[in-house]
Amino acid sequence: MTTCNQCGATWGGMSTCHCSACHITVSSPSAFDLHRRAEQCRTPAQAGLILTDRAYPCFGHPQSDTERPTSWANNGQGLIA
Repeated sequence: MTTCNQCGATWGGMSTCHCSACHITVSSPSAFDLHRRAEQCRTPAQAGLILTDRAYPCFGHPQSDTERPTSWANNGQGLIA
């Protein structure tokens, strides 16, 4: 797990991003690009992001389980098994 020295948030995952300006955590670089536009932070709602099923607060793209690659399986605790 990684921890932000300024806000104390923790997160995991190789693609997870944490905004150093507003301190929200997003699930991927593409979600971060939606969050941060023209050097300004957008709320998750403004960016079209939703809270993901992880062990820590994290926002990502809305998608159904059928859109996920078949190799992904969520164990109910936000971890990919």
